[in-house]
Amino acid sequence: MPAFPTPVDDLVAAFSKMGVSSPDDLSALLTNPGKAPPIERVGIWQAANDAPFLLEQFEPMTSDPTNTFAVEAAARALMAMRRFDDAAALLDRLFDARGRVTDQDGRARFINIIMPMLCEARFEAGRSNADKACSGASFKSPISTGYRFRGRLSLAKGKLDAARDDFQTALTKNMRSGENWYWLGVTAALAGDPEKARSCWKEATVAWPDFTPALRALERPKTDLAQANADVDTYGRRVAARRLGRCARIHATLGLAERAERCFAAANAADSGAGDAYRFVQLAATRPEEALAVKPPARDGDPVLLAAMAELRLEKAREVALQLLTRAHGIDPGAHEVNLALVHACEGSRKGICREDHLARLLSPSEQREVNHGKVAQQVSSRFIGYVAPRLTRFELQPLLEGPAPELDGLAAVLEKRFPGAKFTVSSARSVPDGAIDEERQQVVSDYLFPKVARTKGLILIVDRDMGSLGMGFLYGNLELETVRGVVSISRFRSEYGAPTEPGEATDVSVRRSRERLQNQVTSTIAKLLGMSFPCETGPCVLQFPRDMSEFDAKGGAFCANHQHELEELLH
Repeated sequence: MPAFPTPVDDLVAAFSKMGVSSPDDLSALLTNPGKAPPIERVGIWQAANDAPFLLEQFEPMTSDPTNTFAVEAAARALMAMRRFDDAAALLDRLFDARGRVTDQDGRARFINIIMPMLCEARFEAGRSNADKACSGASFKSPISTGYRFRGRLSLAKGKLDAARDDFQTALTKNMRSGENWYWLGVTAALAGDPEKARSCWKEATVAWPDFTPALRALERPKTDLAQANADVDTYGRRVAARRLGRCARIHATLGLAERAERCFAAANAADSGAGDAYRFVQLAATRPEEALAVKPPARDGDPVLLAAMAELRLEKAREVALQLLTRAHGIDPGAHEVNLALVHACEGSRKGICREDHLARLLSPSEQREVNHGKVAQQVSSRFIGYVAPRLTRFELQPLLEGPAPELDGLAAVLEKRFPGAKFTVSSARSVPDGAIDEERQQVVSDYLFPKVARTKGLILIVDRDMGSLGMGFLYGNLELETVRGVVSISRFRSEYGAPTEPGEATDVSVRRSRERLQNQVTSTIAKLLGMSFPCETGPCVLQFPRDMSEFDAKGGAFCANHQHELEELLH
């Protein structure tokens, strides 16, 4: 039975390269910024957010209610486990002691982070706390969370005009929040304007393709407040359980059984039965023959569990596997594990495991979800099912910068040596277009960026802010195959271990090194746009898929012999 890589494998490999082999190592890495980049600035920590562990680390420090950092960390952990009552009680203590918070950083954290969290925790703790949810909130925060929950409070009281005003204000803070659009749509539906409601829900699915409450709202002819709240609660529990389950699998793979069990138990508490499902997923990934002999948990509506069951059957029962994948994709087309299973099925199509025409039908989104998930399906299917690149001989490198970028020096000359006969021009630097930066994530989001720039084939955008997408925490580079364009971020190339950096800030690597990293990523991006096969599994090769910055550096900027031959055929 083939062993397929999983997101957990990627994270475990990243931990191993950082020397994590024991609970003490992990504790040091998560709590000591001197040993690793700050937790909130590294994508892998977002996926591996161990809420029970973080609570264990920070809760003792909350005996001093003015320790805003510890209170915030502990409250986030409690909310990640859907323990809103406990989070609200902890944050209320800080709110009562707010006059004693005198340091500038603590007061800024209180206004910008603690107050919106307090609104959310109070509201989600239950209707009995609804009247108190936003009392005393200053609403000077630059983020939208507080306004969104004040709007939900107004909805609960039947004050539609006040709710609409708060959701619209929230959108002025963050136009790319699927939740803000969703609740504005619910308000419109309750006010008797179904066309406005559907328009808002469509915007929600563009901003957040896997936000299932908006997808479900579009499927129903009518929406009431009880159903809207239930859909959001179900979605929140599923997301919380998925994160906790993934964290449990990381610890289990690292051999940290006690910590894994705490996460499995927290996943069960967040979403009944989810922890048991993830135990089976871990068994399927590590001991597949044993998993085939075990009856899966009675939770077959979980897309991640369905994807794991499909992976087990790809080799010997392909039609059953494809039926499971079809169901999983229909439940949650944006689930990373589901799309990864689809990729494995597509890879298997070259070996006769499944038929390409069946996968093509599976990956073609329905009309209803065409806007929401078309990019995900197109990117997966194009890679394996017949992307035909145009004949390109000219490329434009367009810098979109907030600071100086010496990495661009000599870039065109290097690329012309690597792609003989092709011409590269570097345009004058411009600013990142309005609306392409997610203010809450502080990232350029490639899905927002591509619609705002020229649709020139062969256009490569280069940004100096960290970059992500609607489906990924961060990216070194991304493609839009349908328009034959690419985008690359310099941000993480300026950091020794691949943490994001701010435009223009001092970096811990030489310009020469970050310049080479940019050259190599742009080389990889152009090769894919030319139609070269990827990823490379022989290496070292610029078309290998790196799991972290050490692997990124190790693969270098040259093509392996097979890909060099493929390139020569494409260019001549």
